[in-house]
Amino acid sequence: MELWTVGNKTILLLFVVIATYFTAAQPDPWIVLLFLIYSALNLVLHIVKGSRLKQGAIVLIELFLIGCAMYHPFFTLLLPFGCYELATFYPRKNGVVLLVILIPLIFLRDSMMVLYMFVAALSYFNYVLVRPSPGRRKRADT
Repeated sequence: MELWTVGNKTILLLFVVIATYFTAAQPDPWIVLLFLIYSALNLVLHIVKGSRLKQGAIVLIELFLIGCAMYHPFFTLLLPFGCYELATFYPRKNGVVLLVILIPLIFLRDSMMVLYMFVAALSYFNYVLVRPSPGRRKRADT
């Protein structure tokens, strides 16, 4: 199921890259650099072993995206997937995750708000589909 999440994040990243490219008046090499750094950080996420290192990588990616969102608002669209990836380590904190995911709505305007809600819903369904249910977890342990 990890492949499913990677595929969804890749499709979303391509959408954000295309949307950023077509909304810019002139090509911005800094945005290209930020997208490359984001991609590299996501590769690191899949290379590191251990629960704590993965959680640290996800937090680093989320902090990087918050910084990038100050440069260009489309980076905000990449935040929900990371939040739900982090939530897979804490399955009983679903309400907290939902609140955290809704925080960026305070800072978004008009069409960005609608896009963000769509991505948040998409990432939520991905999270629900991917997270293991307690029944599956017990069967996997035996």
